[in-house]
Amino acid sequence: MNSERWHRFKDVVARVMEWDRREWPARLIAECGDDVDLFFEASSLLALSPEASDFIEIPALQISRQADVAGLSLRTARGSR
Repeated sequence: MNSERWHRFKDVVARVMEWDRREWPARLIAECGDDVDLFFEASSLLALSPEASDFIEIPALQISRQADVAGLSLRTARGSR
């Protein structure tokens, strides 16, 4: 991860963590835009956060639907490398 990417990653995670944890999936989608790799990197870190007690329990289908509404396709992006 280069320096610019690292700063973007830190900024996204910091902004998302300012919200109530129930809002994290939607905020993360909004912050990451079409950068699916950033979404997965940030969501992995957020899931480890002490404030994320139920973040990982949010159904993947719900997150996928929110992403679809935001125009971000999470279904194919990770497997298309």
